[in-house]
Amino acid sequence: MSENHLRIKYRCQHPDCQIKMCRTGEIDIDEAEFKGLSSSAADETLFKSPRGICRLGYPQTFKASEVRRVSEISDEVDVERVAEVYDPVSILREDHQRVLRRLDLIEDQILRRDINGLWIALAEVENDIVLHSIRKEEGVLFPLLTKLDSTNDKYIEIMKEDHRELIVLLHSIRYAMCDDDIPDNILRSALSNLRSHISKEDEEFFDMIDESLDAESRRILLEGMDSAEKVHVVIKAGERTKGIHNHEDDTPDQWKYREALSAAKLLAEKDHCH
Repeated sequence: MSENHLRIKYRCQHPDCQIKMCRTGEIDIDEAEFKGLSSSAADETLFKSPRGICRLGYPQTFKASEVRRVSEISDEVDVERVAEVYDPVSILREDHQRVLRRLDLIEDQILRRDINGLWIALAEVENDIVLHSIRKEEGVLFPLLTKLDSTNDKYIEIMKEDHRELIVLLHSIRYAMCDDDIPDNILRSALSNLRSHISKEDEEFFDMIDESLDAESRRILLEGMDSAEKVHVVIKAGERTKGIHNHEDDTPDQWKYREALSAAKLLAEKDHCH
């Protein structure tokens, strides 16, 4: 990488992002580009976000908390970054970032009324829920947390309830799309709920997990998540006009997903009756 490249730790100054702590991060950028992005600000730590960074799709004001030349960063920092890649909680957080990028795409597809693109993107989100929420969290992380401390169960139940609600919303949307309908209200509700769930886990739940896991627990969690990745069968969209079930199979992932869907629908019906 060029000696003129900078590595910048930043925080977005958009009010929503500041409240939710949802847009802090680190980027590598050419020094000349950084100067151009910061030239209009009186405060030299403020700069406009590079294109494609902000998930809202607009240039935002970022505040640099640390600026370093990439060429001057020691090997120790690289070791730290490698360690973070293999930290199970960091992996779960990165899963969330991948989902948030999908949601950006979905919001654009809603505006363009791209029903076939939405069908594929929502199948990818369904796949993410099966792998991340059901396989990794409910299948590996939650049992480990319960074993470490039974008081974690109250937090786990909140996360599971979120998962069930998201599953019901997602299926309702995809059923409607089989009949050439884009259910905007339900779809936007699902996107909002999913963003809120991710924020809740990133800002509260994962911080609690970080504090409770020792090195051995992290190793066990990482191995379990790795096994979940290896056995996971990717969910594909299939043909929209043939219905939502034409792509489903009889893998353990799908069994557990359908069980969660049935339980979620039953709870929703009980709530409606009351």
